Amino acid sequence: MIQTTLPAMLPCQQPTRRLSSHQVVGPTGRGHADEEVGRAELVQIMIWSTGEAELETVRLRDDRIVNKHFDLTGRSNLDDLLDQLVRLLVCNEVPEEAIAADLVSLGCELLGAASTG
Repeated sequence: MIQTTLPAMLPCQQPTRRLSSHQVVGPTGRGHADEEVGRAELVQIMIWSTGEAELETVRLRDDRIVNKHFDLTGRSNLDDLLDQLVRLLVCNEVPEEAIAADLVSLGCELLGAASTG
């Protein structure tokens, strides 16, 4: 469940108005406790004052990351971001143009590049 409070994404009258968010921690679906732990994901959505947003997720079961950049020109773009997040969490559907990687493999690649570089 995501709970958030955001002003309209269109140009606003008060450019200094602050965005706020609420963090909710809990099960992502129905089932036994062991199944819930296996499906746990960390999710972060950053919305910048420039009208851009970043969606970042980590699936705890296998350390898979999925990151995607969004250009927000209106409220429908924010709805699209949330729809893509729900499809990722519920259906395991990686959004088009998203970067998906395994953190363990990515870490090994970075260590290998650092040792040769």
